[in-house]
Amino acid sequence: MISESPLKSFLKVLTLSVCTTTVQIIGQGAGVQNEQNTVESLLPEDKGSPVVIDSTDTSGNPAKAQAHFAAGVSWEAQGQAGKALESFRLSLEEDPSNARLAVQVAEKLISLREIELAYQTLLPATRQETAPGK
Repeated sequence: MISESPLKSFLKVLTLSVCTTTVQIIGQGAGVQNEQNTVESLLPEDKGSPVVIDSTDTSGNPAKAQAHFAAGVSWEAQGQAGKALESFRLSLEEDPSNARLAVQVAEKLISLREIELAYQTLLPATRQETAPGK
């Protein structure tokens, strides 16, 4: 029986770590969507009137976005271009207003020879106030 190369063993461990972390991060966010949390104000004059934090913010979930991006990098390292592309797409769905993430995803798409998709990914990002170079 031929043993695995050290690189292949490392990639398996890395993939497992990324997947485990992704599941943990996504699991932490589950169940809090469409809920409101209250925090008591620390100011003496406002004691008793809670501050409402709306967790239904539409700006996205940066933690989930980065988890999907990391999974995409892992899939790419394993030669699974289709799964990598899906993970990169999911990362932008989680945090669509993150122009820097769009640039990172576009770079990965270019490395996977998906030039047109990279271009389409960058178009909305150029309209963002937080776009690199603005």
